[in-house]
Amino acid sequence: MTGTNLPIEPPVRRSLSQVVAEQLLDLIEQGVIAAGGRLPSETSLKDQFGVGRSTIREALKALAVLGVIEVRHGDGAYVREHTPPQERALETALERAVTRDLLDARDAMEVAIAGYAAERATDEDLQQIRELLAVSEAKVAAGGTAIEEAARFHLLLAEAAHNEICREFVEMILYKLQERGVDLSRAEGYATWEIEAHRDLYDAVASGVSERARRAMARHLQDMRVISMSGWEHFRASRTN
Repeated sequence: MTGTNLPIEPPVRRSLSQVVAEQLLDLIEQGVIAAGGRLPSETSLKDQFGVGRSTIREALKALAVLGVIEVRHGDGAYVREHTPPQERALETALERAVTRDLLDARDAMEVAIAGYAAERATDEDLQQIRELLAVSEAKVAAGGTAIEEAARFHLLLAEAAHNEICREFVEMILYKLQERGVDLSRAEGYATWEIEAHRDLYDAVASGVSERARRAMARHLQDMRVISMSGWEHFRASRTN
């Protein structure tokens, strides 16, 4: 058997929140926590699992996305009647929950960033953004991808806002923007659409009108919410109807 390749699949790396969600799901399906029953509090779950509160919250959000539990703010999480999740459904739910949190945070920060950039961007800031867009267009036109450039576009906007906290926020989420860009870059027409969207954002910022830039960013983030939660094909179809 030496040197023989075995039909083995690499082990799947799971996050702590996925492990917690899977265990809670097992307890629910076994009837340990009955339909209609209330889950222990976040503090109790944190202590029982020996993990952080953020891990518990991510797990609960994923179960809520699956429709397994209902989170009643100020009251707790309750088990709903449900069917067993399909394969990868839990992993997908975790991804959707994290995506939703990311989009909420971007709504809160990047609309303001665009407004500040319109007010404070220097000629050098705007030139850097133009050069980045030109590189993106050239890569996509040559049949490649511009994943890093697309993420860096948002960082350059934050730098143009001349606010250190804004810049640090975008730096913090940069890897998530690139991570999502890898999946979206495979979709036909997405890369071209993204460059056009970024060009519109640049034009709004370059106008120097803060409110115009804020509206442009809000529209862009709303488009990204539809794409992230419903899929590129759904978004593209809605634009052609």
